[in-house]
Amino acid sequence: MIDSDAKITRAESTVHRELAEGGGVLLNLESGSYYSINSIGLLVWGLIADGCTFDELVSQLRSRVADAPPELDTDIREFLGELEHRRLIEVGG
Repeated sequence: MIDSDAKITRAESTVHRELAEGGGVLLNLESGSYYSINSIGLLVWGLIADGCTFDELVSQLRSRVADAPPELDTDIREFLGELEHRRLIEVGG
């Protein structure tokens, strides 16, 4: 589980590409692991470009996403956990 004050950054070996139909794809150049993301995932990717804590990320998302659901924290925590598992992001304590 990702702590509220954990710093989240993009893995150096990860690149991304936006897709014309919306969303995008992340690719770890070292492992070959990739992950398709929707428009919210793309927003998350942009927000972690310079690194931020989990709480900062969720706060930014709530301010940018109209009618953000109450379970946004849980959804983002699960999404980031999957990205971390695929070595697409790094999570520090």
